[in-house]
Amino acid sequence: MHLEYTPEQQQLRAELRTYFAALVPDNTYGRDPGGTRDTHTDPAAQKRFYRETVRRLGTDGWLGVGWPKEFGGRGMSPMEQFIFFDEAAQAGVPLPLMALNTVGPTIMQFGTDEQKSYFLPRILSGEIDFAIGYSEPDAGTDLAALKTRAIREGDEDTGHYVVNGQKIWTTNGDTAEWVWLAVRTDPDAPPHKGITMLLVPTSDPGYSCTLINTLASHDTTASYYENITVPASRRVGQENKGWRIITNQLNHERVTLAAHGTMAIRALHNVQRWAADTALTDGRRVIDLGWVRGRLARTHTRLDAMKLLNWQMVDALQHGTLTPQDASAVKVYGSEARRDAYAWLMEIVGSAGPLKEGSAGAVLHGELERGYRSAVIFTFGGGNNEIQREIISWIGLGMPRVRR
Repeated sequence: MHLEYTPEQQQLRAELRTYFAALVPDNTYGRDPGGTRDTHTDPAAQKRFYRETVRRLGTDGWLGVGWPKEFGGRGMSPMEQFIFFDEAAQAGVPLPLMALNTVGPTIMQFGTDEQKSYFLPRILSGEIDFAIGYSEPDAGTDLAALKTRAIREGDEDTGHYVVNGQKIWTTNGDTAEWVWLAVRTDPDAPPHKGITMLLVPTSDPGYSCTLINTLASHDTTASYYENITVPASRRVGQENKGWRIITNQLNHERVTLAAHGTMAIRALHNVQRWAADTALTDGRRVIDLGWVRGRLARTHTRLDAMKLLNWQMVDALQHGTLTPQDASAVKVYGSEARRDAYAWLMEIVGSAGPLKEGSAGAVLHGELERGYRSAVIFTFGGGNNEIQREIISWIGLGMPRVRR
């Protein structure tokens, strides 16, 4: 594994940094185009900004950095793709991570030619987005316990499925055009054997959703499926063979969530500048305090270790050696490093740390408390970290599997 960027990769990083700075100038991410609403606290403005930005990225040809050229991408390596995600995160640029880095690659691997020709170009253009329909009220951590039913009528290849059920934590369920939906097609099979993946349009009259407000100040949804007819041509992979597709997709998602942790690096740099510019009553600066320098060093070390793990993960992707336990390890460390970094940085700014943007005495536009609230979610999004540790011990270390 090489621990430094090539000249071409350094040039790409510089190009992206310039592009993202123009795409999202300072403070633009915090305001809608009219400058009247805070997109961090106004979900409608958040969603509007997100879709506008994604379409612009698609128009400018940046969404397919790591996709193969045969599918409309730029054909760059996983390292170049990681550089793209890293720079976007640090610039505060929202990306369609699920569509771009999980659903798209899975369709490339398991989808039909018709699915590839329809969905992949539209993902790259920013025209369509996906929500993930996995978790259910009684099937979250134990995903194989899902109950949403799809009954096939007609032939396996030319018939259709009638879908009924409910999902929860369907992020973007109110704005995405499609749901990547896990359904049970054989209720008599063992839990992992009777699952099928379907592509379900949210425009169907049988689809509905309700908003759920989260701690991180963004909405997710509960989604409902009532007698939705899905043609067999919208099935991804074979009937009852969806578990392999789910695990493949979740490995991509866990890697994506870990890479997203680089957002905390921007917060670290902002706090360093704040501590250097903020004077205490005795004339010293905040950064002159030994314990503050210690916290900054600890945060820097933790985030640098996260970066090394990400590079290791990218190298494994590049050589086709990424394992489930590796993906889980990167996800656990990355999500917890991000959470801990925000907590330590809030300690440095003191009582102003937990204050929201717009509050009297708030610093750094409320970035730290907002980042901490968001970071906590990533410790269980994409599979909670306790289960990820079990995967590491069971598959990676050969230890006995936990019984439930």
